Amino acid sequence: MRGIRKTTFREIKSSFGRFLAIFGIVALGVGFFAGLKVTTEAMVATVTEYLDVHRFYDLRLVSTLGFDQENVDSFAAAADVEAAEGSVSFDVLYELGEDRQGVIKTYSMPRELNTLKLISGRMPETGAECVLDSGSFGKSVIGSTLRLSDDNAEEDLEHFSQKEYTIVGLVQSSLYIQFERGNTILESGRLDGFAYLGPEGFGVDYFTEVYVSFRQDYGLYSQEYDAFIDGKEPVWEQIVEIQARARYERIFSEGNEKLADARTQLDENRTEGEKELADAAEALEEAKKQLEDGEKALEEAREELSEGEETIRQKRKELEDAKATIARKEAELSEGEAMIAPKEAELAEARTAIDANEVELRRGERELSDGKAQLRSGEAAVSVTRRVIDESRRQLEAQLEELRQSGEEISASLVARLEEALARLDAAEEELRVQEQELEAARARIEESERQLDSGWIAMSAARTRLEDGERALADAKLEIQSGRQQLEDARQTVEEGEEALISAGEELEEGRKTLAEKEEELAGAKQKYADGEKEYQDAKREFDEK
Repeated sequence: MRGIRKTTFREIKSSFGRFLAIFGIVALGVGFFAGLKVTTEAMVATVTEYLDVHRFYDLRLVSTLGFDQENVDSFAAAADVEAAEGSVSFDVLYELGEDRQGVIKTYSMPRELNTLKLISGRMPETGAECVLDSGSFGKSVIGSTLRLSDDNAEEDLEHFSQKEYTIVGLVQSSLYIQFERGNTILESGRLDGFAYLGPEGFGVDYFTEVYVSFRQDYGLYSQEYDAFIDGKEPVWEQIVEIQARARYERIFSEGNEKLADARTQLDENRTEGEKELADAAEALEEAKKQLEDGEKALEEAREELSEGEETIRQKRKELEDAKATIARKEAELSEGEAMIAPKEAELAEARTAIDANEVELRRGERELSDGKAQLRSGEAAVSVTRRVIDESRRQLEAQLEELRQSGEEISASLVARLEEALARLDAAEEELRVQEQELEAARARIEESERQLDSGWIAMSAARTRLEDGERALADAKLEIQSGRQQLEDARQTVEEGEEALISAGEELEEGRKTLAEKEEELAGAKQKYADGEKEYQDAKREFDEK
């Protein structure tokens, strides 16, 4: 032992400088360690005070679809929640002046949580203003313009309402309590800093994340706080999943409504255009037929004049005109009769559709009644469960209080079991709250179904009224056609009488020649009008096909 000490002292003497250096290093390390041990509580207290002042969040909620204000309100109404606030954030390439560019993370201005500390300048007041990270930018940038780079993807620029933002101040954010500003998938992979945009600075109508703060007094970095957050995470995973699904259903429903409106508009435009083209084609066909009839009448008149049978030819011309009128009326009556059958079929189809719709509405009423019954059953079950939980809690707390007031020594295991039972009751009550939220959502869906059924009954009533009007109009049309048939028969009788008078029509030959010339001129004009109409129809049809 004595030899070891001598050897040790000899080694120290021979390398006394190295010994002093090692001794100094060890002393310095011990000093740093002792200092950290002493200042840890002070550092934690300082950070806690800073985060409490700026209301730092407890949970950050994200979803691939984002969130809307309805989601945020639901989160704020959850158990133990002190505040819930939606936020918008995007990474973007920026340019500042002519020589500085990079990637910056942008945020919407906070209202309650994760508030800012103003270092220089002022806060944004419009959507075209912003404040920057005081740790990454100097006071000289105040008054400058932060410009979104043209190198950004178009879909990234669509997130913002402006292309340029005026810098009005520098701030510190409770989201950044260290020097590192984080990573990004853009460009170099590292963020240069952060920016907060003024009101309406973003061009999106949703939140990219939601921050939640709970009512709790646990110390920062304490085991109690970690246990509290660990207990909240599985519950909030379910809450976020429910709200994300609800937002998806709202977006899907809105999209379907817009798509249905667009399809309806397309069908209406197509039907209207096709009807106009069909009417135009029908008018052209009628004009063509009239031209053919006119040419035939003129040819007959020429033959009569060339034969020299003055009176007979003139009368025959008049009779042919009468026959043409009868033929036209016959065609009109036939056309009217032809339209009756499709209209009857259309009305029958409408009545079938209305009856089917009534069956669907009545089935919807039955399903709604079943849904209401299920909702009442669920509400009754929840009410019974809550009474059981409240009664169990009261009994357990009474037992625990009775043991404490008895003065007897209380078994630690018994107290633990009682506290564990109370914890299970807390969990059951949390689950019961989730069930109550689900019942509330079911109640909202039932109310919406009731509104839709009411609208359906109103629409069906209006459709039945239109159907009855159509049936009355069809009956009137049938009566009108019958009257036209009688008038046509009278006209035919008149033609027969006219043919008997052909013998005395000789002196009207000269008038017939004049009439023939006039009719030839009218026919030429009608041909030109027909050619113009056909060209207009072809142009309209080509335009319709293009549209």
